[in-house]
Amino acid sequence: MKKIKAGQKLVIHSKVIAILTAILTAGSMASAAPARGGLRAAAPAAVNNSPPEFTGVSDAKNVLANAFSHLDVVGVKAITEYNNKKENSLSPLPYWQGLFEFKPTEKPKDLDLELSPWLKTDFDFRGTRVEKLDITNRDHALIFAQMMQEYVYEGWFNKENESNPDQQFKENSERTWCSTPWMVDGPKGREAVHGLTKEFPIFPGLVYKASQDGKTFVEVKGSTEGERFKAIAKQPVSWGTAFFNRPVCDLYEEIFGSTSQRKVNPDFNIHLSKLNPNGFVSFKLLFNTMRNWETGYEPWQGAYTWNAHLSTEKSDNERKLRKVPHIQMDISFKDSRLQGTSAQVDNWVMLTYVYDPDYNDASLNVAYLDPRLRHMKPVGVQFGFGQAESIIFENAIPHHKVGETFVENPHDQAALLNGPADNPRSSCLGCHGAAGLDSYIKTTLGANSPADEKRLFPGRLEEVWKFTFFENDHFQKVRKAALEKNEAGFDFNHQVGIAQKRWKLWRDAQKKLADPGKPAAQ
Repeated sequence: MKKIKAGQKLVIHSKVIAILTAILTAGSMASAAPARGGLRAAAPAAVNNSPPEFTGVSDAKNVLANAFSHLDVVGVKAITEYNNKKENSLSPLPYWQGLFEFKPTEKPKDLDLELSPWLKTDFDFRGTRVEKLDITNRDHALIFAQMMQEYVYEGWFNKENESNPDQQFKENSERTWCSTPWMVDGPKGREAVHGLTKEFPIFPGLVYKASQDGKTFVEVKGSTEGERFKAIAKQPVSWGTAFFNRPVCDLYEEIFGSTSQRKVNPDFNIHLSKLNPNGFVSFKLLFNTMRNWETGYEPWQGAYTWNAHLSTEKSDNERKLRKVPHIQMDISFKDSRLQGTSAQVDNWVMLTYVYDPDYNDASLNVAYLDPRLRHMKPVGVQFGFGQAESIIFENAIPHHKVGETFVENPHDQAALLNGPADNPRSSCLGCHGAAGLDSYIKTTLGANSPADEKRLFPGRLEEVWKFTFFENDHFQKVRKAALEKNEAGFDFNHQVGIAQKRWKLWRDAQKKLADPGKPAAQ
């Protein structure tokens, strides 16, 4: 990928500039209106330089062009200013790039789905002979986790970008990977350098503990919900970007359209007729905005880093170029052909990895791999919602609570797989299973007795069970309720759900503009 060097002009599509100028001008005119009636003018609002909402874009052609992009023009300006000062230049992600082209030129390993590494038989992996992988076997689960780490890393690194991590994970030479459209606008929308989106606050636990000076994490205390919310809003937040492999890209073309024919009305009900395909793999790289982490928080020093155009806290929408550490990677996987997967959860498996400076996998077989990524330690695998359906590896700890207590023993059956950037009262699979089904989780629980709720969710806070699963039977019940309403959820892919919400906001805004007297359709 071509770098933008100091002094070099950056050309941005004129239509993009026109749309953004119109939206930003309208917003600035509204905010600059003088106070009336002798009232004192309000204090200046906090800076919000996140990408404008699509609700202000009425033209379908333009909104489609932008929905399939990494649109952050303020970020592009910040990149240009950065490049004028630095030798190691940043380059913005192009507005139309391979990550949104669902059927590009075939890559060398696109067509090896029947020979995918997890389907091999009678093979050697790092000196261990394996007849056939079974992820319910603890030794095989670790082999699977290491194998998948190599799978998602392959092809992103080369001689040209090995010294510049900001040029990595932008173009893959081995496999087709794609991103989810309609996730670019608003305060959580994609930033300009890497396409990261804003996620959730991170809290201390057994994996990443609060520092002794107490300056890295804010203790969430308070007797009222408002006090607790203010504390949560000050926590450092995670930003992440997810990549999906070729089988998912093929499905995305059915949902969102192709490069030449993007759908104005995406087919979000695709899972009524089909679930996500065998061979589904996605991985998400998670970074964190903790201030002064390089000098003030020892557990993250030496981590793989990116420069990105981000805001720092949940309540903060002012973006700046910041150097952020990569602290967690998640892999979502689905394939009924892999032994040990369960039809009860549609054969889904989740894996998570955390940065650990004391861990170093010298055996990761990936050319030109950044050495800091060898410190990403596999935590475990999860293949069901319930107890004993997560395998936590030796010397690893899940970020998971039962009641008010973190589970510390990796052999404890109550330990559910969860990463340190995640909700400790949920689990990887439990959270993803709720994609598109959260309203039905509330409905089905409302029909249960208090005794049933206590059995399903022992020791967990009331607000948490609305958004997660802890039992396979409960998942099946919820999905059945959704299907009866002709909805199917998003088969463990939350990003399609987010895309639908962003698209609906735009669609409903257009309906309101067309007929201001009518409420937007549900």
